[in-house]
Amino acid sequence: MKDIENEIIQMEERFRKAQLTNNTNELDQLISDDLICTFIDGLLYTKQQDLDIHKSGTLKFESITPLEQKIKILGDTAVVNVLMDIKGKSSEERIDGKVRYTRVWAKDKGFWKIAVVHIGLVK
Repeated sequence: MKDIENEIIQMEERFRKAQLTNNTNELDQLISDDLICTFIDGLLYTKQQDLDIHKSGTLKFESITPLEQKIKILGDTAVVNVLMDIKGKSSEERIDGKVRYTRVWAKDKGFWKIAVVHIGLVK
């Protein structure tokens, strides 16, 4: 169980770094083709929409700092709940605050991929 938890911690860090640098090649590898993502505004986003946001530079993070992280392993699935302090821009709007992510990582052809994401603004 600890080995899987350590793998997920590493995957979360790869994902965080890919978001910071808008590395769409890395994001493409880490996100399931069947992604279900509920964004802060309550809208659903597909993998392609998420990649397009990063590719276009519409979303640009300056920092993404994890403040707390909880991981629940369920066989070949891991649920991660993480509180992040984020800074950056979405379009021209400033982002500066805390966000809570719930991500579900699932094995896809032997590789961990993000299958489900829910993002909530912490007030």
